[in-house]
Amino acid sequence: MDKENDVSAREAIRRQFSVLSKLKDKTYETLVIDIWLEGWRASKWDDIIDCPSNPKLPGLPIVRQANAVSEMAIAVSHLMSSRYDELVFDTDLLIVGGLLLDASKIVEMEPDMQQGGAKFSRVASVMPHAVYAAHQALKHNSSDEIVNIILSHTRHIGAKPISLEAIVLHYIDYMVADCMRFTREAPLLMMGPTSYG
Repeated sequence: MDKENDVSAREAIRRQFSVLSKLKDKTYETLVIDIWLEGWRASKWDDIIDCPSNPKLPGLPIVRQANAVSEMAIAVSHLMSSRYDELVFDTDLLIVGGLLLDASKIVEMEPDMQQGGAKFSRVASVMPHAVYAAHQALKHNSSDEIVNIILSHTRHIGAKPISLEAIVLHYIDYMVADCMRFTREAPLLMMGPTSYG
């Protein structure tokens, strides 16, 4: 995969994020692809699909988790709004937020040539998880809501959610992570203080 060839790299990202087709505002598609492409180019990954969601959770590519989180957020928001009239969700925000909340991971991890798989990169040791993606979102003039979704999805930042979409995405992301941790006998995030790794 040639991440330097703009056309093929953008198409590769578009193919990985099938949920982009559900966006009403197609300018968001460009935003998501731009942020992931810049991260991918700054990373040591040859193929975006090879980056895991966590080095300690092999077999779970971050792109698969991002799609799952976005799709689940749409489903949960539809169910909640059908039961509670006062809950109105922006589906585009759920999709964009779900695809970007872990976009930092492409630079927070790198291939581990000695052990196979992945390891945390220098970036992961110099800044908290999600800061890189939030910075990229700000650079692309994203709304406060999108930046806040990225920052508030993780307890490691301490950012207070400013939208219903941020709350839904936080819980769904943690649920998916804990389900995958459970199947790999890793410590569950829901049980209290657990490091990023």
